[in-house]
Amino acid sequence: MPSVEQSERIGGAAFLGVPALDCFVSFLDTYARIELLVGIHHYFPSWLTNPVTQFVCLILGLFLLYLSNNRQLQRVYQEAKGSRLFDGSGNEIARTEKLKWPLPVAVSFAIAFAVSLIAAVSYALAYEGPPIPSIKSPPVPLITYVRTGRPSYPRPPVTQECAPGASCATSSGQQGGITAGVVNIASADRHLSPEQKAAIVSAVQGKLCRITMAGALSNVGDAQNYALELLDAFRSGGCIVPDDVVPLISTREMWRGIKVVYHDAISHVQKGGRVYTASDTPPGVILNALDSAHLGPVVVGGDADTPKDMIQLAVGGRPN
Repeated sequence: MPSVEQSERIGGAAFLGVPALDCFVSFLDTYARIELLVGIHHYFPSWLTNPVTQFVCLILGLFLLYLSNNRQLQRVYQEAKGSRLFDGSGNEIARTEKLKWPLPVAVSFAIAFAVSLIAAVSYALAYEGPPIPSIKSPPVPLITYVRTGRPSYPRPPVTQECAPGASCATSSGQQGGITAGVVNIASADRHLSPEQKAAIVSAVQGKLCRITMAGALSNVGDAQNYALELLDAFRSGGCIVPDDVVPLISTREMWRGIKVVYHDAISHVQKGGRVYTASDTPPGVILNALDSAHLGPVVVGGDADTPKDMIQLAVGGRPN
C-alpha cells in the first residue's frame, strides 16, 4: 500500500491540476479562439471553473505538498540518525535524497494540458455554427488621404436648395485664406452640363494636368457635389486628381465662384481681374479648361508662400 507521504504527494499534485486545467482552457480561449471557432470554457462544469473551486484546490494542493515534503524530511532525518556510513578513513558519508514532489506535479500539469487540448479539438470539430468574425483594424483617418487619395464613396444626396432669386457678388482682394472646417447652412444646386464637361475634357486631353487638392466651402450646400463633378470631368480628360473633396471655410468674407490656388513668386490677388498664367503649365491648363466651359468667375490664389507642388481647385459660393 502507498505510504501516507506518497498519498499526500499525489493528492497535492492532483488538486493543483484543477487550477492548471482552468488556466490552460482560458489560454486557449483567449489566444486560439479564431482557430478553434468556439470557446470551450463554458463547456466544462460550472463548479469546476468556479473561482472559489480554483482557490480551494490551490490551497489544498499546496498544503498536501507541504505535508508530504515535511514527512520526507522527517523520514530522511530518522534514517540518517539510526544508521551512519563511514569510509575507510573514518569520514562520515553524507546521505542525500532528492525532492519527490516536482515529478507528480509536472505529470498533473501535463495531464491538465492534454485534457484541455483534447477538449478544444473535440468541441471545435463538433462546432456547426458560423465562424467567429476576424478582428478589423480601425479606419484610417481621412486627413491621411488629403495628398495620397482615398477610396471613392457614394456621393451624399443633395437635400437642401437655395431660395429662388438669391443674389451673389464676386469678392475682390481675396488672398486665398482657406482653412479646413465644417459649417452648415442652406445650400444651392450647381451641376455641370454635358457640354461643359465635354469642354473640360477636350481642353485637358493630351496635356500635363494635375490637381493635388480639391476643396469646397462647407457652408455652401452644393459646393461639395459641384467640386466632385469638376473632378470627374478633369479625370475623364486624363488629369490626375484626388478622390475626395476637403471641406473648407473662408477666413474672411465668403468668396464665390471657382478658385485655383498654386505657387507663384507674384501674389495672385488683382483688383478687378487675375494675373496671367502660362497656358502650357499645369495651373494654366486647369484655368483654360474652366474658362472654356464658361463656368462663371474663375479666380486664382496663392503666392510665394504656397507650396511649390500644390495645385488646389476650390469651389466657393454660387455666383450671380
